[in-house]
Amino acid sequence: MAGLTYCSHHLQASVISGLNSVCLKSLEASHVLGQQELLQAIEDRLDQLDEQPKLIQGQYSQLSLLTHIYTEFMGFDIKLSNGSVRDASKSILEMERIVDELGGLPDLLDVGDLKNMIEEHYLTLKSSLVHFLQTLFSATYRISKSHNSVWELSVANRVTTALGINYMHIPVPVEDMLDAMEDLDVLVPQLKRLNQALVDHFVKPLKGATDADIRVVSTHLAHTLQYARSIRNAEQKNEDISHILQSLQKIAVFVRDHVLRGHYIEEYEQLWAPGVIAFVRDICLRSPIIQDCLESGTDDGSGLRTEVLKFDRELKEMNMLSHSRTDLQSLVGNIPVVRMKSNRTKLLATVRDILRQSDNLTAEVCEATERGGLKSAHGSGKKASSQPVKEKRGDSQVYKEVSSTFDLKKCRISTQVQTLVEMIYLLMDQACKTKDLIESKEKICCIRDIVSMFIACTPVYHGDDIYNIPSRAMLFYNDCEYLCHHLLFLGPSFSREIQEELRHLVLFVDYIHQLRKLSETHFRVHLRKQRDILLHKLGLAQGFRLDSDDEATLTTCESAVRDTLYQLDQIARAWKPIAQQDMLHRALGLLVDQVLASLSEQVELIEPGVGDLSSGCAMEMSFEASPTRHQLKHLVQRFRVVEKYFDVEDTKHTGLGAGGKKTQSGISDFVPSWPAFLTMCERLDQLIYSVSSSKRGTLF
Repeated sequence: MAGLTYCSHHLQASVISGLNSVCLKSLEASHVLGQQELLQAIEDRLDQLDEQPKLIQGQYSQLSLLTHIYTEFMGFDIKLSNGSVRDASKSILEMERIVDELGGLPDLLDVGDLKNMIEEHYLTLKSSLVHFLQTLFSATYRISKSHNSVWELSVANRVTTALGINYMHIPVPVEDMLDAMEDLDVLVPQLKRLNQALVDHFVKPLKGATDADIRVVSTHLAHTLQYARSIRNAEQKNEDISHILQSLQKIAVFVRDHVLRGHYIEEYEQLWAPGVIAFVRDICLRSPIIQDCLESGTDDGSGLRTEVLKFDRELKEMNMLSHSRTDLQSLVGNIPVVRMKSNRTKLLATVRDILRQSDNLTAEVCEATERGGLKSAHGSGKKASSQPVKEKRGDSQVYKEVSSTFDLKKCRISTQVQTLVEMIYLLMDQACKTKDLIESKEKICCIRDIVSMFIACTPVYHGDDIYNIPSRAMLFYNDCEYLCHHLLFLGPSFSREIQEELRHLVLFVDYIHQLRKLSETHFRVHLRKQRDILLHKLGLAQGFRLDSDDEATLTTCESAVRDTLYQLDQIARAWKPIAQQDMLHRALGLLVDQVLASLSEQVELIEPGVGDLSSGCAMEMSFEASPTRHQLKHLVQRFRVVEKYFDVEDTKHTGLGAGGKKTQSGISDFVPSWPAFLTMCERLDQLIYSVSSSKRGTLF
């Protein structure tokens, strides 16, 4: 028992000892954790103490900005009421800086609504100042008409105006107004409008006027620029370049001294210079000096060059023209070239207007009515000699054969292309007569431009007419061929007269392919359209399936044949007065051949062997009596009328034809299916005759 008791006490003591050690360890651990939390709290508090000065500094900065902008608000009205517009504009700029800075700071004072109110008030003050400055500007610079209809630009020295109900008795200096407008970025738009009015009412009227003069009137209140009228001698006119340039110089001096007061000249120069340079360029190009320079070839325009260069130098000395601008120097540096380019532009504008015309006027032409051609080209290659040139035997025959190929056949062309060809020959004559190589080259380039514009613009301006109207399509084809004929011989005809350095430029054969491709393409498209119309009208016959008991079917077939022949007749009537004879027959031959081919196909379906135009073999025909075969024969044979479109004059026989000459048909040369069509008509006759004979045989 004693041992058990000892063991139990010993176990209890060991347990208590273990518990005590555990408790001590837990107490130590909790003590450590408490110290860590305390240290963290102390560190957080120290961080807060470190941030407190920054927070206080931020709040102080925000309060300072609010106080500053409040001061600016209070001082703005005082500055404006005292007429200190420059100080008011600086105050607006300071307000803008403060508003931007407030927007970039965090809201430490919780004044977000106040900042919005401040920004709105700032914008209101800025708008009122801008409006006030614009009112001052309009009052300072006044452009009006006097009682005698003379334009005046009046510039006040000092301006007194009102803002709202507070009337200012202190005048505003013009310089302060300009500086304030520059601070607020509203000066350039106002100067732009003033410059435009100045150019419209004082600069542009100098061109073409006969009694205009520029005057400046100065008083202690204002300076006035007047576009006055003066009595000048008959020999002195405002078209004189020197007088116009002197007037422009007066305007420039007035703008520099009284409008700008020596301020913002560089900004105004960017607005002023382009309009003045364009005006001087225009009057120089219209000057009689340049006309004399180009026509006589003796005057080089030195007088004009001197005047313009003097004007350019004086404006640059006044800073009314930038020293980097060389437009006027380049203008007078090569006056003839500038004039030639201007003439070229006007010429091409005239060509464009000619091509736009749609009056449909035509002119009849042939080899006898035209200049140039093979004879001119053939003669230009021979040296001039007083002795007649002996031709070898056979040369005359060869020449006649070649001439018949290249001669212009009788046809009609539009007056527009005839005018263009006359312009081409006129330019070529001028290119040959002038001694200046550059001018001659410019004339030749103008010829190429005329042809290029014809190729590019005519299908655009008249494309619908060429596609839909037969006469217009044939006329366009003739125009292209007419141009080809003259361009082919234009270079060889003038080869002796043109300067040797430019002879390679007067060959225009590169346009021949373009023109012929253009004409053939558009005419083929028109032929397809007419072919489709003819086949559609013929297709309304519904295969010529006639029925003796149905009069409506017969009426439909007759109407289809009549409409088809009428359409062909209208096309032939439209083409005959215009087209060359060979071209007329070839074009009509294509259409007639398509119509006859479609007709034979329809006849072949109802009468096998009759409508077969491809072979001349014997046909197997049914000899049964059919009352509709007479009607079919009548309808088919109506197409024989197309033979008249291909009549040609036979010069070998005389008779009762037109002009005492007998006409003969050449339809077989242009309509390949015509012989087969005649065979089909004969087969229908044989069929009807055979049936009639068999019926008569049954009577006996």
